[in-house]
Amino acid sequence: MGLVLLTACGQAPGAPAQEPAAAVEDSGEAQGRLAVRGVQPGDTTAGVLVLDLGTGGVVRAGGQGEARSAAWAGSDRIAVVRGGAYAVEARGELVLAAADGSDEGTPIGGTADVLEVTASPDGAHLAWLGRAEHSDGACLGPAPAPLGLYVAAGDGTGVRRVTEVPAASSSPVLSPDGGTVAVLDHGDDTTIRPGRDWCDPGEGRLVLVDVTTGAARVVTGTPEIIGAPRFSPDGATVVFGGGYFGTSPDADLVFVDVASGTARRVLTPQTSERMPVYSPDGQQLAVLTDAGGGDTSTAAVSVGRADGTGMEALAVTGTADEHLAWTPDGSHLVVAGAVIVPDCGEGATAQASFPGGGCDTAQAFPEIRTIDARSGVSHRVSDSGALPGGLTFAP
Repeated sequence: MGLVLLTACGQAPGAPAQEPAAAVEDSGEAQGRLAVRGVQPGDTTAGVLVLDLGTGGVVRAGGQGEARSAAWAGSDRIAVVRGGAYAVEARGELVLAAADGSDEGTPIGGTADVLEVTASPDGAHLAWLGRAEHSDGACLGPAPAPLGLYVAAGDGTGVRRVTEVPAASSSPVLSPDGGTVAVLDHGDDTTIRPGRDWCDPGEGRLVLVDVTTGAARVVTGTPEIIGAPRFSPDGATVVFGGGYFGTSPDADLVFVDVASGTARRVLTPQTSERMPVYSPDGQQLAVLTDAGGGDTSTAAVSVGRADGTGMEALAVTGTADEHLAWTPDGSHLVVAGAVIVPDCGEGATAQASFPGGGCDTAQAFPEIRTIDARSGVSHRVSDSGALPGGLTFAP
């Protein structure tokens, strides 16, 4: 589908001043290779897609089977967790695969039931969640066996179990120097809140784990609902979207000082902020914003200072956006989302509250787009759908 809804809405804070009537010059075409956990038209399973922004080419890395997580292990290889989508009950396998899709991947041994993998930005260090042996745990029922946090070099050598973490842990992210892992957990290996299960435990906490010693520090002052964490380029700060991700604009930016383990929440009562990402130089922060309530007409990519202040809309997307990344040279942002089109076919119910009016059912047409970080001009680069797991660029 060739529909592009992004429009230019100003420029990033800190960009050179422009005369009011002058056009902002584009910074050229976006470059880089982007790994996406997603699907292409015609796919029957979700896999790891590598998109070359320069050529527009897309290849599937790590084989044609289902994959649930991926991270760059250097410039030409990707660590891929192969297995089903429901991490607690599926038996994931961690492999190193060629980024050009030329091989099926070589297993990294020593771990069973691998759930998610992460890497340092340079690909020199890997970390993942897994178990020493297979567990029969499922989303419902008794608690699965606890997980371990594992690390290795980017080539898969030197596998080491750092520490044990609760069974409902998720979203590990590795600091730039490979010395700290931030991970979300439920803090309880025996019970889950009524109405939840082991695959969706609800409220959680952020824990910082020292890779050398295995010592874990629980971050204080965070909201009960925490989005995927990201490290700043200097490793001194972790940022995430926190708060209630429901019908109110209560998802705010939360900044964690790694040295002290304390959190600072930037309250924005009128807007919701999700998926923050630092610019490569660490001077700016980009984030998905909207007014809450599910109205995609207010959805935008906003850019501000690294401390979360001065946020301004760079591009109003008008689409249901889920993932955001910055190209390595800082010239563009990449956003993955979907055009939502009301489907008022047989059996649909009219809903006045549906964004733009319409019915209670809709079709989603996935897109991946680049946004010029100076002008806000966007280009659709792929109709691949991006699933949980995010967007990551090759070193």
